[in-house]
Amino acid sequence: MYGCGDFIDDYAVDENYKNDLSFLFELYLDDETNEWHKIKLFPTKIKSMQVNHVTVPSERDFLFKTMTRLSKEYGTKIINEKSHLTVDVQEYSS
Repeated sequence: MYGCGDFIDDYAVDENYKNDLSFLFELYLDDETNEWHKIKLFPTKIKSMQVNHVTVPSERDFLFKTMTRLSKEYGTKIINEKSHLTVDVQEYSS
């Protein structure tokens, strides 16, 4: 998961890069195999050193489109669930 290292970064917000927008990742493990089977991505916005859910539709759409486009370059299928994105990790297991 690229770019997750600096979760709270609102030192200087770049209007083009939109580094105040990101995701919170929820990883789901299979109880029997202890392997990932799903990742949910919840859109977030950093403001005043606090992480909040994205509430502005245009910001959510920007995040969803950007993540979908970047993931497609690596062959990763993103499922848009309206409130969050999902990756079915089992689809990529061998």
